[in-house]
Amino acid sequence: MRAIPRFPRVPAEPPERLPLTAFEVAVFRALQDDGRVAFTTVAQRLGVSEANVRRTVKQLIAKDVFTITAVADPRLMGLESMSWLALSVQLSQLESTAPALAAMPEIDYVVITTGAWHVMAEVACAGTEELFALVKRVRALPGVQRTETYPYFKLLRQQF
Repeated sequence: MRAIPRFPRVPAEPPERLPLTAFEVAVFRALQDDGRVAFTTVAQRLGVSEANVRRTVKQLIAKDVFTITAVADPRLMGLESMSWLALSVQLSQLESTAPALAAMPEIDYVVITTGAWHVMAEVACAGTEELFALVKRVRALPGVQRTETYPYFKLLRQQF
């Protein structure tokens, strides 16, 4: 059973308009609190027109600043085995290894970092057999020198 991709991919290029204006941040925070809140409610809270809120949200989504999406408890989606994977990667292969990880459907979050590990990735699989198969695929990527898996025993908070 393949993992279900749960999160939109981050664009390769950063959004055009950063940092956000105070108004854009306020709209984002209102939607982060409740992604189903009516634009009229947000407009009333912020003292602007509903059209202004709608236009701002449309522009920010078009520029890949954020998306509005449903987030489910992974277990309800049949993804019982979640983990962090830590990778030590040959530095000459780093720029190709990280995108290869990001393309794998079981992996929903990839960062390049410093320290003992060069790349960290969050994974969600149906079970331990699928996780083991994924780890073997990751270890086979060019440049991967070493991996360590940190399984989640209990998910205490998940907010985006």
